[in-house]
Parts: sequence; structure tokens; C-alpha cells
Amino acid sequence: MSSLVLGWLPGRERRTARSGRSITIPTGLRRPPTRPGGSVGPVAGTEAPLRTLAPADWSRLLAATARSVAAHAPGLDRLDAAPVGDGDCGGNLAAAAAALASAVEGHVRSFGELATAVAAVGAPTYGRSAALLHDLVVAATHAARNQDRLDATALAVALEAAAEVLHERVPAPPAASFVPVLDAVVTAALAAADDGATLAETVVAAADAGFDALEAGPGCRDDLAEAGVVDAGAAGLLVLVDALVAEVHGEEIELPAWDFPDPEADEPLVGTDGRYRVELRLEVEASASAELATVWSTLGAGVRTWQVEDGWRASVRTDDIGAVIEAALGLGRPRDLRVEDLRG
Repeated sequence: MSSLVLGWLPGRERRTARSGRSITIPTGLRRPPTRPGGSVGPVAGTEAPLRTLAPADWSRLLAATARSVAAHAPGLDRLDAAPVGDGDCGGNLAAAAAALASAVEGHVRSFGELATAVAAVGAPTYGRSAALLHDLVVAATHAARNQDRLDATALAVALEAAAEVLHERVPAPPAASFVPVLDAVVTAALAAADDGATLAETVVAAADAGFDALEAGPGCRDDLAEAGVVDAGAAGLLVLVDALVAEVHGEEIELPAWDFPDPEADEPLVGTDGRYRVELRLEVEASASAELATVWSTLGAGVRTWQVEDGWRASVRTDDIGAVIEAALGLGRPRDLRVEDLRG
């Protein structure tokens, strides 16, 4: 993968280096553009920014996050490669995000209804970052459960409540990892809201602070500096923040296109049969289930599809959870998603 390209300045590239090394961040993550005079507004041709977030906006945010995390998963997996991690962070995050998005589909009447829906999603047992993403969404939605709409202050307070929950889960997180980067996002959001910033300005300030905290990682962690990368879990968190900025500003999320020229980099992590078993349900016709089986056969082994009362179920053994989920998203909304780590 090429070194960092952050597209927050139109038509320009920015590269970040720490300790003489290029720092790699998934392509597609970008800071929202700042308008002349420091104001933030929508890109030409898009709707005006939202002043508040309604339950339907929150539901769309989770759906957009699932699509974006699935698209970013290959890059996140490579950030997580040895010696930094196991190379599965992106796929794990994609599975967690898809499960949350599936749970809230159709539950848009109130934040209380959304909170109940996401609370019913079991915490992932595969990967710390996936569990943290799950807990973040559940805790933030729970904190907003009595709100009709979220303005800048209510959003910042909901994120602060979620950060407190995550600190209970991880009392001493590594520098520049998921929880410390979330802390930076929350601190900036609270400060902006206290200064009277709009929701649109607040989410941009939060995103900028998150990127600053992410980029600082190699300067304070030897493992990241030696590998020339940033923390994969924290980068995955910023995919959600990026989706939040896009939702508030009425923008389309810029999904990355991947090009990994080194064929050895694409070797499976553990054997040819796949480390994970992914199973899900789709409410689709037989032709779509056949199409899914064809695509999944290129991503793993042991592909099975079978008809059930409310659609089709499918399972596959794979090393690339993100790509498997993204293929399913292209045909419909995955439901009853299950991911099993066959490594034990």
C-alpha cells in the first residue's frame, strides 16, 4: 500500500513522517474542507448541513459506517499486520459495524428505540477494536435515549458518556489507540459545543482532533514507529467519525480504491481454508443468493447457501471478513451476522 494520502485539501496530497519513516493511513480518510474565514459548510451541490441529528439520521449514520468500514477493511487489516497486530482489525470492525447497522434498520422513531435495538446486539468476541466500536455505539445511543434530537452539545455529551464506558473496559489503553483517539474527539467536540459552535462545526473540530491524535501515534509508540503505521483500531474509529461528518454535511462518503502491488501481501493469514467462519441472512431472491455464492467463492472456501423462511442464509470460511461483508452489502442488508474465529 502506498504511504499516507489524506484528501482533506482538494487536489493536494499530504504525507506524514515520524522517525524518518512514512506513516501509512487508509486512503479515503480525510479531514472535511474548511471554508474561507474558518467556517465549515457543505460541498457545492449538496444539502445544507444538519443543525441537529434525528433518530433517522443516527440510523443512516450506522448504515453508512458499515459500508465505509467494509470498504476500508483491507487497508485497516494491513495497518494491523505483524508485528503490530494480527492483520484482522479491519475485518473485525466491518463485522461489528454491519451487525449494528442491521439491528437499527427500521428503528427510527426515537433514540430510545434505537438504544434498545443496538443493546440487543451481542458484544463481539473477535478483536478488541470491534468490541470497542460496539460499546461506543451502544453507550452513545444509550446516553441519547431521552433526546428528541441531538444538537452539538447533546452529541458531545453522548460521546463523552461513551468514552467513560470505554475507559472502564480498557483502564490503561496504549497511546494513540482507539480510546485515546476517542478522548481527543470528545474533548474537541465538548470544547466546540461550549464555544457555541454549530453541529457542523463541532463534528469537523472533533474529526480534526482525532486525526491529530492518530498521526501522533508513531511519535509516542515504538511499535508503530518501527512498522511505519498508525494504530489500526484508532483509524477504524475515524472511519465512523468521517461518516458522522458526511451525514451532518449531507456529503457522500469517499470510499477508497485499493491497489496492493505486492502479491505476497495478499497471502491468507492462516491456511487456505480461512481463519473465520462468517454466516449471515439476506432477504433476497434465489438469483441473488447464487450471485453471492459466486463472489464468496473467490474470497474463501466452504461456501454454503440455503433457503429459510425469510430469505437465504449463507456461510463461508475466509481470511477477509471485510470483503465478504461488502459483497453481501451489495445485494442487501445483512442480518443475523455471526463471525467465528476458527483459530479458537
